[in-house]
Amino acid sequence: MNILEIIRNNRKNIILLAVSIITYTLIIFAVMSFCSIDSISTTLKKIIQNAFYIIMFLGTILLMKISPKSFLDFGFFKNKLFKQILIGLAIGLGNMLIMFIFRKLPQLPQNTLYIILSQMLVGLSEEAFFRGFILTSLNEITKSKDLSIFISALFFALCHLSVYSSIVQLIPIFLMGIFMAVLRTEFKDSIGIISLAVGHALFNIF
Repeated sequence: MNILEIIRNNRKNIILLAVSIITYTLIIFAVMSFCSIDSISTTLKKIIQNAFYIIMFLGTILLMKISPKSFLDFGFFKNKLFKQILIGLAIGLGNMLIMFIFRKLPQLPQNTLYIILSQMLVGLSEEAFFRGFILTSLNEITKSKDLSIFISALFFALCHLSVYSSIVQLIPIFLMGIFMAVLRTEFKDSIGIISLAVGHALFNIF
C-alpha cells in the first residue's frame, strides 16, 4: 500500500491526528514560553503547568471518546489496578537505567509529596496522549508497529524541546519514548496507560 492509498483510506484518522498534534505542540510551547518569564511567580507557573496537563488529559479522553476505538484499545484497563501499579514500578526502574546510562544519577526531590502528585499527573496525561491516542492512531494508519513506535517516540522527544536546550539532551527522552511504546505495543493486554504513567512519573521524579 502506497502513501496515497494510506491517506485515502485513513483520511479522518489522519486529520484528527494532525489536528491533535498541532494543537498540543502549539499549547505546550506557549505554556513553556509563558513559564520561562522571570517576573512570573513560581506558584503561578506551577498552577499553569498543572492546569495544562489536566486539560491535556481531558482533551485526550475526548479524542478517544470520539474515536471508533474503545478505551480498552487505547490502554485503559478497568481491572488489575494493583498489578498495573507494580508493573509501573518495574518500568520506572527501567527508565532509571536509561538515566544511569546517560550519567544522570537519581536524587530524592524536595517537596516530595507535591512532586509525586504533579508528576503522576504529567505521566498520566502524556502517556494517555502519546502511548494511548498517538501510538494507537499511528498503528491504525500505518499498519506498522515499528514505524508507529519510532514516529510516536520522535514526536514525544521533539515536544520536549521547550524544556531542554539541545538535541543531545533529547536522546534519553527519545529512548524512553521507544521503550514505553514497545512495552505498550508488545504487551498491550497487560501493560496499559496506568502502568506506563507510574513508570513515567518515576522517571520524571528522579
